[in-house]
Amino acid sequence: GQLMKDYHDSFELLVEVAQEFLDHLPEQRRQITDSYNAKNKESLKQALHKLKGSVSIFGPSHLQAELIEVESHIADHDLLPEPEILNALNVQIVDFGESLKYEILEADTKRPA
Repeated sequence: GQLMKDYHDSFELLVEVAQEFLDHLPEQRRQITDSYNAKNKESLKQALHKLKGSVSIFGPSHLQAELIEVESHIADHDLLPEPEILNALNVQIVDFGESLKYEILEADTKRPA
């Protein structure tokens, strides 16, 4: 009935939003890395902020907390983060994307037809 149609429509929208996020994730990672390598603090802050907003769509996460912390560090201290921090953040970004892909596939196999 209507409940199943609403569920199906909501799921389809979630998949669409998640796919859009995943499609843009490599470019967002590149912007973060390029800004860092260019030592452009303002551009790095903007790239982190943009990704933080995208990540928050999927609910609170460890990645979101880390993005907030790194963005705040740059703003509060006017310093770039240490390379290890950025490398760890990059790993978390990749892991988040992989987890999201898995969750979508998992949910798709469990949803009613």
